[in-house]
Amino acid sequence: MSQIINSKLYETTSAEMIADYCPLPAHTEYDYLHEVLFETPKGNYFLYREGAPKAEFGILEDTDGTFGMDIEPLSEQEASEWCQDRRVETETILDNFGHLIERA
Repeated sequence: MSQIINSKLYETTSAEMIADYCPLPAHTEYDYLHEVLFETPKGNYFLYREGAPKAEFGILEDTDGTFGMDIEPLSEQEASEWCQDRRVETETILDNFGHLIERA
């Protein structure tokens, strides 16, 4: 998927996937949600999100609905927080955002 936001082209095909999140492992007809965090070749971050009708990005109309997709640019701090909120592996977070993390 590709999308232009604020005169910047975000493409899933040319960016590097850092992590993904899918709270429901199987595609359910109405609740499926999948988020993928990417880093562009220029070091910008974005989320690619897709979902079934009841998910945040789906479109629910009466009893039927359609699958929806979205791209959202993130700052480096937001990308790090997204990883932490979704309990991405510690090694992945440290590899990509270690300079933002401090020891307790």
